[in-house]
Amino acid sequence: MNYFISSFLEIENTSRGLGVFTKIDISPEVIIEHSPFSSCWATKWEDTPENLRKMVFSFPQGQDNYVIALGYISIYNHNDNNNAIWTTSDNGICIKTIKEINAGQEVFIHYGDNYWSGGWPKY
Repeated sequence: MNYFISSFLEIENTSRGLGVFTKIDISPEVIIEHSPFSSCWATKWEDTPENLRKMVFSFPQGQDNYVIALGYISIYNHNDNNNAIWTTSDNGICIKTIKEINAGQEVFIHYGDNYWSGGWPKY
């Protein structure tokens, strides 16, 4: 799969910092981004430097190996009622919608339970 960021996505300021928003209505089950990553030297969450924990993803998903995602991947905000998910491919990280997202709405993913062990406030 080739890497891409959909042209209908844009970054805006939010109360949480930056966020990713859509300019058009998007149906469920649409891959809106597929981006590469850079390997991180940490193989366990607790070994990941604290200043990087907000930017790393497990790769493959659910495994104890961490990478820094490129593209917009690290900008998507968390919501327990997320409208998109992150998943891994053979060579990158994808963002896929799981609900209808209307134009102007923010795209949210679920960070996973390990993220909150870092002591950050949950939105």
